[in-house]
Amino acid sequence: MLFFSAGNIASCYQYTWIIWIYLLNEHGKGVFPTKLFEYLYFKKPVVSTALPDVLEYEKYLYVAHTAEEFIKYVQNSLFGGENKLSTIPDDHFDRFISENSWEARYKEFKKYLWPNFCKRFSLYENRPS
Repeated sequence: MLFFSAGNIASCYQYTWIIWIYLLNEHGKGVFPTKLFEYLYFKKPVVSTALPDVLEYEKYLYVAHTAEEFIKYVQNSLFGGENKLSTIPDDHFDRFISENSWEARYKEFKKYLWPNFCKRFSLYENRPS
């Protein structure tokens, strides 16, 4: 089954693999696929074009630098059952997902950005707990 980046994230468990397609133009170079970690959570093979911000996660997903590579990765995962996540130990994968959860991102925001935001806008009395 084919899944593009739009749609209901909760239904990902029923898909065979996920593809992430962006043109590698000026717009595409500035895209960070925020749902990437949610898609990886379901441990389905993910195939993406080589967005600059995706490259550091190449250990977890297939990153295609050419159209030929994209086709090869899709065919290998769809027909050959390949999945990069199958080689990653569960404890390592769980830690990676936990470190990239929305809760972890919020904690980072609260720790580093919120104090500066509050200083700038005099919001210390409204600090989140």
